[in-house]
Amino acid sequence: ASEARRVQEADRGPMPAAVLLLGRLQRQVLARARCCARDFSTSTSGVTSMLTFTSYLRSMSVIAISYMIGDTVCQHIETSAWHNPRRTAEFALVGGLLMAPMSHTLEAGLEHVFPGASLRPIAAKVISRIFVAPVFLCASFGSIAVLRGEPVGAALRAKVLPAWQMGSMFWPTVSAL
Repeated sequence: ASEARRVQEADRGPMPAAVLLLGRLQRQVLARARCCARDFSTSTSGVTSMLTFTSYLRSMSVIAISYMIGDTVCQHIETSAWHNPRRTAEFALVGGLLMAPMSHTLEAGLEHVFPGASLRPIAAKVISRIFVAPVFLCASFGSIAVLRGEPVGAALRAKVLPAWQMGSMFWPTVSAL
């Protein structure tokens, strides 16, 4: 039985390790976010400390790495081909250099407008994210289309609305945690 299990694990390749790493990274990011929310509720300098070069660089690094891991896992799920490095690089570039600073600035702004970690400010932040999401999706899908030499308008029409609808069901729950 143990030999069969070892063969089965070998057949799956490195994907389970990537999935475990992605899960661990997400847990660390969520734990840090909870810690920051507590810090902001007791400190007026919390938003200011988010707007430093170091905090932006940290966000850019974490998001670029998570985009790379997420894309690699998605590629493995989508096709039998294990890895398209160009596609992964495109996602890392857009995630790290564009989406990370946008997201980081949004979070600092939301914390400034709706400070605290009680139910009301958390609900306000979650609702705000739902309405800001189309801007972020347009930036993300538009940038990927530009990097690939695809028509931006067609990419936005095909992808933004379905992604926003699906994300509006999933991410508010994650954000509220």
